[in-house]
Amino acid sequence: MELLGYIGPGAGLSLIGALIGLLGSIAFSLAMIVIYPLRKMLKARAATAAPAKAQQDPK
Repeated sequence: MELLGYIGPGAGLSLIGALIGLLGSIAFSLAMIVIYPLRKMLKARAATAAPAKAQQDPK
C-alpha cells in the first residue's frame, strides 16, 4: 500500500499554525465588533456625567 497522501511534520505544523492564526484573527475581530461600541458608549456616558456632576457639587 503506497502512502501518496502523506503530509510531513513541517507541512502539518505549518497548517496547524495557519489555522490557529486564522481562528485567532476571527476571534479578535468578533471581540472588537462587540467591545468597540461598548467602549464608545461608556466614554460618552462618562463625558455627559462629568459636567452634570460638576454643576451639582461646585467647590
